[in-house]
Amino acid sequence: MGIVTGVSAYVGYAATILLDHGSDLTEGRTTATLTVLIISLWTVLVLARPLTGWKLMLVAGLAVAVAVIVAVPAYSCSRSPLYVWRSPRSSPLPGRCSLS
Repeated sequence: MGIVTGVSAYVGYAATILLDHGSDLTEGRTTATLTVLIISLWTVLVLARPLTGWKLMLVAGLAVAVAVIVAVPAYSCSRSPLYVWRSPRSSPLPGRCSLS
């Protein structure tokens, strides 16, 4: 499965870069990441057979987690988010932190 996942991720990345002339590195990486997530969920679904109640809940929980990860924007900051929580004297968001 690792070879299939790796080749699929690379093919998705290359297809995005080659077929969409306006795309950049970020869009190629996003395509590769989504490809790996979908193949990983498929692998878990195949390995979880026969699908009993708790296995269905496991696969559904993983699918919900992937949907949340894809839907929520990434937190980007020039400093680590841990720095924000460790430093009580500094402003709440030191360094140019924002949602991207």
